[in-house]
Amino acid sequence: MKAKETEDKFVQEFKKALDQSARDLDAGTLARLTRARQAALAKQKATVVPWWQWMKYPAAGLATALLIFTFVNITRPPQDYSGPVATLEDMDIIAAADHLELYADLDFYSWLAEKQADAG
Repeated sequence: MKAKETEDKFVQEFKKALDQSARDLDAGTLARLTRARQAALAKQKATVVPWWQWMKYPAAGLATALLIFTFVNITRPPQDYSGPVATLEDMDIIAAADHLELYADLDFYSWLAEKQADAG
């Protein structure tokens, strides 16, 4: 606590010294300081940019990204899809109420039908 009390005392003494030196200034110097302070405050107010003005930069970036994304997706050739495609015959099998075990041996039944056609 001793260091904190010493620091507080130093700050108070320093502030008193600055206040005393400001009171001892002549009228011309005080007037110049006041004008300089007012000019600095006016300049600060002029440099504050409203939120809607700085929002145009992120909006422009987003628009550019969307434009590039759209251009890439439109100009890219379509990719071949080589996944399983259900044919009309497959759809008939799926929609049928028959037993699916019958279709597991479909090659055998095709062979049997050819043999019977050749025999007859």
